[in-house]
Amino acid sequence: MTTSAYTRRTALMTVGIAAATAFTGCASTLVPATTQTIEEGAASPSNSERTDFSGEAKIENYDTSAGTYEPATREHRAKNVPKPILPEEANKNSVAGLHANIAYLAAAYIYGFTSGDAECVGKSALNSEDKASLTRAIGHVSDSTWVADPTLIISLKEATPRQDGDTYTWPALLTLKIGPFRVKNRSVEEVPESERSKEFPMDIVARYKDERWVFDTLPTNRSSSSPGAGGTSRV
Repeated sequence: MTTSAYTRRTALMTVGIAAATAFTGCASTLVPATTQTIEEGAASPSNSERTDFSGEAKIENYDTSAGTYEPATREHRAKNVPKPILPEEANKNSVAGLHANIAYLAAAYIYGFTSGDAECVGKSALNSEDKASLTRAIGHVSDSTWVADPTLIISLKEATPRQDGDTYTWPALLTLKIGPFRVKNRSVEEVPESERSKEFPMDIVARYKDERWVFDTLPTNRSSSSPGAGGTSRV
């Protein structure tokens, strides 16, 4: 695989495939671009809005019209999974708008791997190629194959993103968890406790264009990129 191909593998796609294959695979390695603190007036929140967005990014509103949620068991996958609702501020050119898209992506990931439905991924800020990759990974979930309690936590490490021109970079820690069992072709396998949680340091890289946020994959110092090396991944 060429170095260019590695720069297009995002951390989210890596853990998406990992969830579908019980945590196999590794994150890509990219060198963070030089950035500066976000400038006042450029995608910055108003005085009436929240100014510190560090910590777990999560949404509050879900569509529960499908009925009472039933978690996955060893006999059947989850039923009536609450569907995340895209926050109203998601399309705003603001820190709050970017944060809303990060939170929605985490919720869309959980919904997808719990329900087997990639609809919410389609509404996320991933670019079209990465939406297709994650949709394929979610396609592994079926009435005969599922994992218990797939969970994605995106914890933002700084109060606001950094800015470099029209590009915004937000250092984060991605934590992926699954429950104590997985089912593949109706065969139940117990998941050792040591395999139930993985962490991926990462940079969320985004641009605001055409009145919406898009998580981007950008050129890096190609000479420093190599498969299997340590470092920070990017979305």
